[in-house]
Amino acid sequence: MNHHALLSGVTVVTRSLLFFNLVLLPFVVLFPSATKLLAEYLTAGGFGSHLAAAVYGMVAEGMGTGFYLVLEWALREGRTVPPDQRRVTRLRYLVGPMANLLAIGAAFINPLLTLGLFGASAVYYVFEQTPHRARDRRSARRLADDNRALRDKLQSGRSNGRFVNE
Repeated sequence: MNHHALLSGVTVVTRSLLFFNLVLLPFVVLFPSATKLLAEYLTAGGFGSHLAAAVYGMVAEGMGTGFYLVLEWALREGRTVPPDQRRVTRLRYLVGPMANLLAIGAAFINPLLTLGLFGASAVYYVFEQTPHRARDRRSARRLADDNRALRDKLQSGRSNGRFVNE
C-alpha cells in the first residue's frame, strides 16, 4: 500500500526509479522468511533469538532504505510533494530506518526489546506516512504544472512511452 501511495502521482518512470525498486524488492521478498525465523528462535531463547532478531532488523532496515530511496527519487524535482513539504516528508520517512538501526543494536541486548521497537515502528506507520499532496488549489495547480513541465522535458527525445532513459 505504501509503495502504491508513494508512486501514485508519478507520471514518468526512469531507470533510477527502476533501480531503486530493485533495491527494495529483495527485502520485500525476504521479509516473510525473516519473520518466520524470528518467530521460531524468539521462543527458543539463547543466542539464536538475538541473532534472529538482528536478521529481522537487517531485512527491515533494507526495506526501509529501499523505500527511502524511492521517496528521494519522487521528491526530486517536485515529482510528488510541493517544495514546502519535502523536509517534513523526509523526516517522517526516516523514523522507520532509524528505529530499525536501534532495534538491530538492541537485538544483542534483549530480543523482546527489539520486538517492542519493531511493534512501535509498525504502529507509527499504521498512520498515513506517504507524501501529502498539496492541500490548497494554488499549490496543487503549481505541482501539476511542474509535473507536466518535467514530463515534457524528459519525454522530448529521450522517452519510449512512459519510460525515460535517465
